[in-house]
Amino acid sequence: MAVSWINSKTEVCNLALTQIGDMRINAYEDEDDLNARLCRDNYDQCRDQLLRSALWSFAITRATLAQHGTSPAFGEEHYYVLPSDYLRMVSSNDLYPAVMPDDYRIEMIDNTKVLVTDQDSVVIRYVYRNDTPATYDALFVRALSTTLAASLAYTITGDARLAEMLLVKSDREVAKAIHENINENKETLKSITTDSGLIRSRGYTSF
Repeated sequence: MAVSWINSKTEVCNLALTQIGDMRINAYEDEDDLNARLCRDNYDQCRDQLLRSALWSFAITRATLAQHGTSPAFGEEHYYVLPSDYLRMVSSNDLYPAVMPDDYRIEMIDNTKVLVTDQDSVVIRYVYRNDTPATYDALFVRALSTTLAASLAYTITGDARLAEMLLVKSDREVAKAIHENINENKETLKSITTDSGLIRSRGYTSF
């Protein structure tokens, strides 16, 4: 993995704004800067969307789940509380989504996302909401900044053609980043089936 030289959200946003051809920001948190506010309105959604699109090596972690205070109304199943930074399942008790039995499923209980299973204990690997740009792969940063640029372009410039061009560019860069992530992490990811439409649509090999 080629770690990016980008160290902050401000730098990611400025990469996006540069592609649009608009003024850069001095600080992501600047309340007086319209571009900073627009970036904040769009950044988290773009980041989470991209993180969910693949099993990024820099965004996978482990957790032992605790049971929820309530139990299903019937059956032998348990509710296990998923981490607050959970975005996508990698494996549960060493089972991958493609081969998980039907009794593994994710639901919302009392506004809490839970894993439902009859297992007596659960350890998961999952894609988490990595909010530290300094840990991102360089290709991921490029894909994220272009995805953000595509989200911002029409609002900032009113140019629908530019927005569409950036959206096409974003799809291409996301696909490239996913492809390289797989190539560089085959030993780690070889048992995991990724379901990215971007990979399938461009003929890349997925696991």
